[in-house]
Amino acid sequence: MSHDDTEGLRPSLRPWILGALINLGLAGGLLGYPYLRGPERAEAVAPRFAAFAACFYDAEARPSPGLGLPRGERGRYASLVVSGPADWPARCVPALRAIPPEESRFLFPGVKNAEAQLRSAVDLMATELEALAADRAAGRAIVPHRPTRAMAALRGALAELGLSSGVDALRADHDAIAIADGDHLATPSIIPLRVSRGGEWQIARDGAALLAGTMDTRAAVFVRVEGGGVAQRVTRRPRLVSGMLAAQSPPWLVWSTSRSQCAREEGGCARRATGLAAFLEDRQTLEPMVWVGAHPRFTPWRAIHVAGQRAWVIAETEDGSEVRAFELPEPEVRPLGAEREPPRLDAVERWEVLDGRTAAWLPGDPPWVAVAGADGAQARSLGDASPIALPLPGRTPVIRACGDASRGWLVVGTEAGAVAVRAPDGAVRPLPAVRLDPAVDGALDVACDGDALEVFSLDRGRLSAQRCGAAACEPPRVLADADVRAFDGVVFGGEPLAAWTDDPEAGPVWLSRADGSRTLPAPCWTDPMDGLCGEPRLAAGEGGLTLVTRQGEDLRVLRSDDGARWTALSGLEQP
Repeated sequence: MSHDDTEGLRPSLRPWILGALINLGLAGGLLGYPYLRGPERAEAVAPRFAAFAACFYDAEARPSPGLGLPRGERGRYASLVVSGPADWPARCVPALRAIPPEESRFLFPGVKNAEAQLRSAVDLMATELEALAADRAAGRAIVPHRPTRAMAALRGALAELGLSSGVDALRADHDAIAIADGDHLATPSIIPLRVSRGGEWQIARDGAALLAGTMDTRAAVFVRVEGGGVAQRVTRRPRLVSGMLAAQSPPWLVWSTSRSQCAREEGGCARRATGLAAFLEDRQTLEPMVWVGAHPRFTPWRAIHVAGQRAWVIAETEDGSEVRAFELPEPEVRPLGAEREPPRLDAVERWEVLDGRTAAWLPGDPPWVAVAGADGAQARSLGDASPIALPLPGRTPVIRACGDASRGWLVVGTEAGAVAVRAPDGAVRPLPAVRLDPAVDGALDVACDGDALEVFSLDRGRLSAQRCGAAACEPPRVLADADVRAFDGVVFGGEPLAAWTDDPEAGPVWLSRADGSRTLPAPCWTDPMDGLCGEPRLAAGEGGLTLVTRQGEDLRVLRSDDGARWTALSGLEQP
């Protein structure tokens, strides 16, 4: 057989080459199409996310958006929760649902899984938006953290899609939106106390400085906040320390016998002494600087008044109580290792006083004091004047004071009305419209405005203010006709202002004015709790207003120059 004949018997390579080309084409199509399609689909996601973020933050989408969020987004979100349009955030759900691409089979596994995670993150965000819309429709002013965490999960899923598809647009190093300047709710300054919550805490203004002090079972703390700095004194609390006069500088600690122990002793604590010490230094070893010959008749921070180098104590006696005055030595901290026995002081003056269960003081030389119990009330100057009997309308008294002995007021409120006495002339003013229900310490507050008096009272959740001048009292005005549970009031710029909440533990803090309007100075966050929440304290003084709440081991503090716009303390802003 010739060569030409055998040549025809050899298999042709053309089909093999053709098959290989077809297979390569199919492989290229099956692999290349999903490979090219993934980045194309991911590129389209970035502007859709920017459109949703612009709706959620009431902002403007950037032309070439990323996944970043600009500074101020937290405050803008809180402002929208509290005072945004009625259809927000429900109006943002369609834009949210439009973010993920439609589900597809022809994608690389990594991109397909990333898109599935994105759809799950969108579902989570939609659930949180629906819950937030329901809360807003119900009138809740609490700002939840959950939508912000869902937003973080959504941005994380988008970033994962960007990594799996190789799309640079889905990165957080450039912002998706631009937030215009505007009035956002403030973020309070955080002032650490380093003691647990639960004990009585007090604040005061000393010029432009804010003073605060409190104790728990293990420690006592006093802070002075001024000029962007915090000066803090913390020390271990001795077991027998029973009270702290914290709203002054320096603060004083009190050593006294417990009421339960007094009840077990014959004659009570009439013969017991009381220890006093000024809290002067951080980590100071607390021990009495003096022992005074008197035992407080009731709560030490109400029964004891210290000013300069003089102390007054509403003391328990065998048949009632009396006020005793003591001359104090210059307060000083005992040097380490030095031995010194605290001096025991006898009273230099004594005054008869009604045997009561609560009191309030007007500082001065001499001071004024008002004492009240179930059987009556009495006020007097601790000079040569005689005591003034106050007609007590009810049997559950609450006492408050404002101003000083040269120009001030003492007010006793009850469940059936109130009575006020003016210093220094001793004029008595009945206040029948001031009723406390329930008649507890937090139901009454007073503030002085020159010679005028503003009385704040809480009656079955309704907060009212009544102004009394030299000649007469005006009708009461309702500041908050809501379920007010805790409040504090001041007069600022001639106008009564009250900070209040419907939940002393975790509720938002509102600020109400005489015309009945109310504003929210800062958000109260939940899940977890953060921001300005719980029982408020207001203080007016040089440099404006200070609004304070307590959260755990910290104080949350805002300041205002006009009572309308609130900011963090200068130099103590939070990021």
